[in-house]
Amino acid sequence: MYSNIAEHLITTNDARLLKEELELLQGTFFKTAKQSFNDVLKNQVRSWVADAIQELSKTKKNDQSKIIADLLDDLNKYQVIELILAFDPSQALLQRIRSWLDGKQLENALLELKYDPSVLGGAIISYQGRYQDFSVRKAIQEYIQKKQPTS
Repeated sequence: MYSNIAEHLITTNDARLLKEELELLQGTFFKTAKQSFNDVLKNQVRSWVADAIQELSKTKKNDQSKIIADLLDDLNKYQVIELILAFDPSQALLQRIRSWLDGKQLENALLELKYDPSVLGGAIISYQGRYQDFSVRKAIQEYIQKKQPTS
């Protein structure tokens, strides 16, 4: 993935929005397109995406259709880490998680965020078939089990 675009991708929702925008742009390459590539880039795509694609067009000297096709292909290569939280994380927290993932050589991973208030705190993480429960709910349940008298 081109780094000027990849740095904006943290969640699966980010990737979904980008994919929708790239598919809009890709549709302009066909003769039946109602709008030109530049019109869609200017009016229907987020500004950072438009800026990144324009920059890639200049520096890579590729045609726009190849850049869009490569970006769409790269989006399919991301791995997904499911993260269940008891709250809606701030953008600052997501950036910190992204930095941590990058440090663990997980640059091609996206967070699939889920909200579950019963987690109470902490997080539940699923990645590549592994499941780790770091929630407060689990800690409380384990504490209660230890305190219950055994028969």
